[in-house]
Amino acid sequence: MAHQVIMPKQGNTVESCILLEWKKAEGDTVKLGEVLCEAETDKAVIEVESTASGTLLKLLCAENDEVPVLSPIAVIGEPGEDISSLESADAAGKPADAQPQELREEIHRKPPGDVPMQTRSGLKGVSPRARNLAKKLSLDPSEVSGSGPEGRVIERDIFTKAASHQPLTPAARELHAREGGSLPRHGSGIGRRIRSADIAESKAEYRDIPLSRIRAVTARRMLESMQQSCQLTLTSSADASAMLSLRKRCKEEDGTRDITLHVMVLFVLSRTLGEFPYINAHFLGDRTREFAHCNIGFAVDTPRGLMVPVVRNAQDLTISELAGEVKRLSRTCIDGKAGTEVFEGGTCTVTNLGAYGIEHFTPVLNPPQVAILGVNAITITPVSDAQGRIILQPRMGFSLTMDHQAVDGAPAAKFLQAFTQAVESVDQTAGI
Repeated sequence: MAHQVIMPKQGNTVESCILLEWKKAEGDTVKLGEVLCEAETDKAVIEVESTASGTLLKLLCAENDEVPVLSPIAVIGEPGEDISSLESADAAGKPADAQPQELREEIHRKPPGDVPMQTRSGLKGVSPRARNLAKKLSLDPSEVSGSGPEGRVIERDIFTKAASHQPLTPAARELHAREGGSLPRHGSGIGRRIRSADIAESKAEYRDIPLSRIRAVTARRMLESMQQSCQLTLTSSADASAMLSLRKRCKEEDGTRDITLHVMVLFVLSRTLGEFPYINAHFLGDRTREFAHCNIGFAVDTPRGLMVPVVRNAQDLTISELAGEVKRLSRTCIDGKAGTEVFEGGTCTVTNLGAYGIEHFTPVLNPPQVAILGVNAITITPVSDAQGRIILQPRMGFSLTMDHQAVDGAPAAKFLQAFTQAVESVDQTAGI
């Protein structure tokens, strides 16, 4: 009996996913648990596994389709099985293969080996390796100038063409084949793929770029944050001499090279929050919930946008363990492999723009958290020493934004003061 594969639900907040790439084609034999496709949520790229064994009879969605969760995306069954009842219009979209039927039939009739392609300049051959590479990169070999014998398109030609611009979506490829013209180097699709809208806009005087899913979610949450909370930012700075000394020592030791200034800030924060539970808290409208554990979120800039993974129970980790967890979570986000659980449960957040030379900024709260700590650049600042002499000192700036509905200015200032003092003695508390 035929079986529908559905788009799995990813957390309570994910309503739909973008189907990025099919790993299997119609007619392929698949096994239970085998990866059928990759899809993108607003936070991560996920692998969708087959929920049955058999033959992949029908793809119900195309690459780059936005598919509601729990909607059918494919049908698996026995060859020749009647699946008309499972191909209803409300299944989940159009078939993945957007090529004209006569072209698909023509391709299937071709024997293995070179596939002749009719182009504006006539008939030419395409090597099997070039054809496979072109398919993988979403390129049309008929648009590639061949450098092989008698104008034959070879693998090198496909690489040369791919280097000049990003891959095209099927719709963009059809539009370009129909209308011709130059292609933009980059597109607004997933992985900067060139979409049909990008080709149309390249001919206009301006370009409208649709928001990615993660950018749209970030925009909505930032607006809601500003509308639903009373945000106040306090700034201070700390002598960064101890941090710089510890960092230099860590660079010289193989086992501690991952202990960066950013990790030191997270480490000090994890030790300070326990003394100020009103900062390590959520504001819930009619009450404030203080946490005994410190789940610290930290902002990560990824190719898909801003992500905030969470280090759980950071107060129990050594600075070396914390460095390893920060590295693991950051790589997971950058690679698009993070699941929704990676971003849940944060009690306080850190955002670091110091590496970009930013000396002052106002972080935006991540509700329902009551505080977010911004880390600024280290600057050489004239200060007065104990003898009243003016000396130059490396100082790191910090910007603490808190929800004034939950925390008053004086308690927040006491926390920031204690935190900066702890930063100045991190070399003594890190245990290295």
